[in-house]
Amino acid sequence: VSAIAIMNGNVYAGGSFINASGVDNTRNLAKWDGTNWSSIGVLDLGTWISALAASNGALYAGGYFDAISGASANYIAKWDGNSWSRTGTVASNGVNLTVNSMAVQSSSSSMIVGGSFPQTNAISNGTYISRFTDAANSFPAELVWTGTTSANWNISTNWSTGSVPTASENAIIPNVTNDPVVYEAPGTPAVCNSLMIQPGAVVTVAPGKALTVNGTLTNNAGNSGIFIQSDATGTGSLIHNTADVNATIQRYIPGSASLTNMVYHMVSVPLTPAASSTSNLFLGSYLYNFSESTNAWVNLGISTTNELDETRGYMAYYPGASQTYSFTGPMNNGSFTALTGFTPGKSANSMDAASHGFNLVPNPYPSAIDWLAANGWTKTNIDNAVYVWNSASNTTNYASYAGGVSTNGGSRYIAPGQAFFVHANNTPLLTMGYNVRLHNSAAFLKDDEVIPNLLKIRAGAVSASDEIVVRFTDGAAENFDGELDAYKITGGENAPQLSSLTADGTTLAINTLPLSEAQVTVHLDFAFNADSDVTFTASGMDSFNPAATIYLEDKMSNTTINLRQQGTYTFNHRQGNGAGRFLLHFNGAMGVQENNTAINGKAFVSNGRICLDVPSMQGQPATITVYNTLGQVIRSQKQVINGISSFEAPVSKGIYIVNIASEGHNFTTKVINK
Repeated sequence: VSAIAIMNGNVYAGGSFINASGVDNTRNLAKWDGTNWSSIGVLDLGTWISALAASNGALYAGGYFDAISGASANYIAKWDGNSWSRTGTVASNGVNLTVNSMAVQSSSSSMIVGGSFPQTNAISNGTYISRFTDAANSFPAELVWTGTTSANWNISTNWSTGSVPTASENAIIPNVTNDPVVYEAPGTPAVCNSLMIQPGAVVTVAPGKALTVNGTLTNNAGNSGIFIQSDATGTGSLIHNTADVNATIQRYIPGSASLTNMVYHMVSVPLTPAASSTSNLFLGSYLYNFSESTNAWVNLGISTTNELDETRGYMAYYPGASQTYSFTGPMNNGSFTALTGFTPGKSANSMDAASHGFNLVPNPYPSAIDWLAANGWTKTNIDNAVYVWNSASNTTNYASYAGGVSTNGGSRYIAPGQAFFVHANNTPLLTMGYNVRLHNSAAFLKDDEVIPNLLKIRAGAVSASDEIVVRFTDGAAENFDGELDAYKITGGENAPQLSSLTADGTTLAINTLPLSEAQVTVHLDFAFNADSDVTFTASGMDSFNPAATIYLEDKMSNTTINLRQQGTYTFNHRQGNGAGRFLLHFNGAMGVQENNTAINGKAFVSNGRICLDVPSMQGQPATITVYNTLGQVIRSQKQVINGISSFEAPVSKGIYIVNIASEGHNFTTKVINK
């Protein structure tokens, strides 16, 4: 044996031997996997291997040979884990005589070779020593964890090179006193190229923190080698690209001794189906699955040996203060198909006893997933809404998200260990892959997010609440639209239930309607199993054209209020009241567009004046109207647009809406008078 290299936990040996322990096709080159020798290439008689080097999942061999396993090579060859190849695309690439030594030079992303060759071919000029690069390999540096200073991954003095790994560098974690702990936030995760965890070592991702491994993840320490923690502050996140890597993944959930608090959690088992999980994972908790065919929850009882299906979601309830579940085994990383079904012949009118098509599916990865990811999803006959029981929001109702809007804290991002409902409208297929994963810790929706023509109404009663969204946009339908609408799923029996109705009577949490200048009336359903005062709180009125009016009508009390002038309405509810008590009336539901695609322009306040710059309306007579957020006209005047036009700003500070209308043109925007 003349050369040895170690890669991904395997030992590679090269030399001039006949075979390795009698294994066929191991002349001069063989691999030891910890148990057995095996062949990775066939060399001819009269050849030998003098040098080996490994980098970034590739093994390089040098010696005296012109081919390995039929692949032409001039004394240098590369093994990518599947096949051998020459060191470049040109047949003459290589050197013209024996290579005796090789070394990786990470700083120059290249390999240095030495030997008895008088010249190189199509690589670089060199006699007896030469350097070559490989376009398919970045030759990353290897940083070894020492733990000299602390357990913090991001402290440079804890690494052999005095620097923290970058996305292009390999990290090796041996068994030392201080095992590394990742404390980097999801927005700036800890990163490395490949990660090798040696026996006895542990890499921990702290709660709410994140680690990305771009290359190969090798865990030779078993389930304990990767520890993804979870507590009340959040759950750790790992993105990797190697199949069947073992780990321990935690999922913290709060609980309650009172069932009426509705502290349920939709959970997933973030392991591969090969893990053969059982209900013992949720020891001490009530555990349920959901049947699409009967549209009902199924209690899994008290047995700890029930087989669980990692391709479906579950609901858990812990009758105590809190619980942390631990899942040990191989993690998902690639394509994953969720268990979904569709029972035809039933109604699709929200989730009631006669409904069908609702499937509780898992986030199978040790990271968050993005429902709106541009790539990675296959959603065949699946509506575009997701639903989660959001016990953290104290609404005791479902959160929904569809078409970029949400109710009750819904989100496009599904947390690790989280299950969620989707609705099938025919025989479904739901598959996800690498590209749907992300590190995410952001709030469900940004407080300053403004979506045009969107009204949100929150119904608050006692200690629970519910929300609906009514939105207007181009291309929407008056009846249910699987891309833009979300069904109303009935929540806790002691919580208020608010929904809107489509023209065909479907009850929705998110109702998206076509834009209209004519009056639009939306019927609301409200139910509550208690006699109580209830308060409706409306928001989003300033996302509509200031000339549009929005009224809430209470048919029972014969009361109609202008929601622009009065954003809250309190009424007395009795259990015997009919559900269809309320109406919403919209007149002229055209929205304010911050960046008008037809008309480019801007408005701003300077020195007490509103300044307008609308190049495409130059020289045109126009009507300029200023509204407050209640839709009241503050000022209206006619003038010819000339250069940057200006006029006196309102005295009061606040947000104002400016509309400029000329023949065939209309420009609307907001200004802030500070």
